[in-house]
This record gives sequence, C-alpha cells and structure tokens, in this order.
Amino acid sequence: MFIFSTSQKNRIALLLSAMLLGACSLQPKTSLPTVALPQTWENAPAQQPYGKTPKQWWQNFNQPKLNDLISVGLQENIDINLAYEKLQASRIETKIAYAANMPEINGTAGYSRNYTSTAGIGDVLRPLLGLDQGGSYLEPKGISSVVTVRYARVF
Repeated sequence: MFIFSTSQKNRIALLLSAMLLGACSLQPKTSLPTVALPQTWENAPAQQPYGKTPKQWWQNFNQPKLNDLISVGLQENIDINLAYEKLQASRIETKIAYAANMPEINGTAGYSRNYTSTAGIGDVLRPLLGLDQGGSYLEPKGISSVVTVRYARVF
C-alpha cells in the first residue's frame, strides 16, 4: 500500500481535477465558413505566364501611383543603384570565371609556293650530259627571279 501525506493527496486531487476540467470544453462546435475565391486576380491576365518574372512586374497591377513611386525610388535611392551595380559586376565576374574553364583552340595554317630560276642551268647540264660545248644546244628560257608566296593565319 502507498502511504501519502495529506499535502501529497491534495496535490494529486488538484492535478486530477485540472485534467478532468481541461478535457471539458464549453465552446460550441462550429464549422468554418466557405469562402468563394476568384480564379484570377483583378486586372491580371487570364493566363499566368510561366518562366521568368518580367523586369517591371509592378506594372501588372495597373496602378499609376505605384509606377510613380517605383520610378522615383529607382532613380533616387543610392542603395538600390549601388546594389544593382554590384549585381551587374558579379554577373560579369561569373561569366569571366566560366570562360576560363572553357576549352581553348589554337592553330596555324600556312601556304607556300616557290618558283626557282632555271636560267643558266644549261651551262651546268651540258658537260654532265655530254653535249656540245660550242652552243649548238639552245639554253632553255628560265625564270629570272625567285618568287615566294607565303600565307599564314593563326587562330
């Protein structure tokens, strides 16, 4: 058997009565009213565009005062202008960092064309071929200069 003191019995009785009273509710049971919500916003197009939010999204509300407030705020608010410039700078730095990871292509292409003079070649070939040294052999007409054409492109 459990032996409790009177103060402990009072505490247990108080706790049990608080639990019983807490379980009882005097509030009547009611249901929440149903609210008929419109399918679209007022002044909004019937079909919402998907994808990116328009740059001037506040103009969808068709409120001239709101348009005036936004334009004044954009022109005269130094913090917004500074934040916009920082955003643009970070986007540029992101593109630069991304470009450093892209492959790099290097190459060279070239073309060369050479003409060699044949003038005077008969003097060298006549003794080798055993031809007459007296001039009965007609020397071939040759190109009197050397032309070199070179073209190169690096990309």
